Amino acid sequence: MVNILNNPKMGNWKHGRYFFDKDGNTGTIEYPDGWDFVTLPKENDPGKLAESLHRDNGFLISAGYRAWEAGYVQKSVPLKANQRYLAKAVFKPDVNFPVGQQERTDAVTWQFRMTASTGKVIEQGWQMTGKGQYKQQEENLYVFHCNADLTVDYSFLARSVYAGNDCDLFVYQLTLEEVSADYGGSGVPTLGSASTPSSEKETSTQQPAPIGVREEPQESQESTKGATGVTGPSGKSLGDVLTAAEIDEIASGLRTLASTSNTTVSIGLNKLADGLERLK
Repeated sequence: MVNILNNPKMGNWKHGRYFFDKDGNTGTIEYPDGWDFVTLPKENDPGKLAESLHRDNGFLISAGYRAWEAGYVQKSVPLKANQRYLAKAVFKPDVNFPVGQQERTDAVTWQFRMTASTGKVIEQGWQMTGKGQYKQQEENLYVFHCNADLTVDYSFLARSVYAGNDCDLFVYQLTLEEVSADYGGSGVPTLGSASTPSSEKETSTQQPAPIGVREEPQESQESTKGATGVTGPSGKSLGDVLTAAEIDEIASGLRTLASTSNTTVSIGLNKLADGLERLK
């Protein structure tokens, strides 16, 4: 399989900018050639961001004891009609916790997100480590179908929803490859027009998902918009009655409970936490 992205191993770099938090601490943002770095403030201090730093092998997202979301984006990648694609990230999450605090494997998570030139967005649910613990090299895979000629902004994102960890996430390689029409089975998300591709209609045998792909419901931008429209008898929605800080506190509590629950309950609690955070 041939990668179609530019600079997949993220070699070469240029300085982007410095940033400063309220305490006067300085952070650095550097960019690999052909990539953008996006980082979002998740705390009351808008200068408390994740850093992007070059390394001899790939790039590093660094964020110490703060809530954060950040990642790398390659814009305007051309895709073909009636073609299925495999996005792959090779990386290592080096996550550390304070002495005496139990390691939480849901503390730092990651996902692929594809934003088409048509405006449609498809993305994974946030993925946890598949190794049972951090500090090991991982692969994250995401399969989708394209049924029209278009361009896409390819994003690999990571986040920590609470500030109780120190994370260095080493990104070694990001790729996008053309794969066969049955790769990943039937039911993969689609970019393009709303109709189902004929190649998927003709698939009679579902293939097992490739290693690393978690079969979670895929969400588009349109589907997440509707969540804030649910109201109670007062006419108010959850977004009206909860502050961003309260949402973070509730979501953190749900994830803590999920880490001590069985698999089915854990998945449900984490999805509820994700939904609450989209209200912000």
